[in-house]
Amino acid sequence: MMNLYKAFSKIKTEKQFNAFMADLMTPQELRIMNARWRIAQLLWNTHRERVKLIPDGGNRKRVAKSSIGLSQEDIQKQTGVAKNTITKVSICLFENKNNGYRSVLQ
Repeated sequence: MMNLYKAFSKIKTEKQFNAFMADLMTPQELRIMNARWRIAQLLWNTHRERVKLIPDGGNRKRVAKSSIGLSQEDIQKQTGVAKNTITKVSICLFENKNNGYRSVLQ
């Protein structure tokens, strides 16, 4: 992964990024990655206030519906992605300790 990190660090423009990603991934992989990122943004914007109240940053529960309003069904309609993908992103965002999504979203 370090070599890939070094490659990404050399990208200076959005045009370079788009060209690199088009060469690196198939159109389907790009659509999936873009959808997962959109899901992470939607979940974060819906649930981040609850996450801030929890000491370890995770809510230990999969997000099915928030009091703010966005449900998995709402997100599925917006992204066209299956609910199991939304659940996987939710687990990565709120339960895993990697904090990959959160470190970029915060």
